[in-house]
Amino acid sequence: MLETLISIAQGAGSILMKWYGSGPEDLNIKLKEGGSPVTIADEQADAYLRGRLAEEFLRSCRQRRF
Repeated sequence: MLETLISIAQGAGSILMKWYGSGPEDLNIKLKEGGSPVTIADEQADAYLRGRLAEEFLRSCRQRRF
């Protein structure tokens, strides 16, 4: 399980690194409700993490049928 989590984190890092060094105009910076910035890189990494973690959770649940 730890290896899977590391792999997922590395995948999110790869997404973020694709955007590293991009200018503000490329990152489509928006402000969240509290006023903190969020970029397209953040949104893509978040979507990836949520999707992969959900997949792994479902896989784990299927394997542990009680």
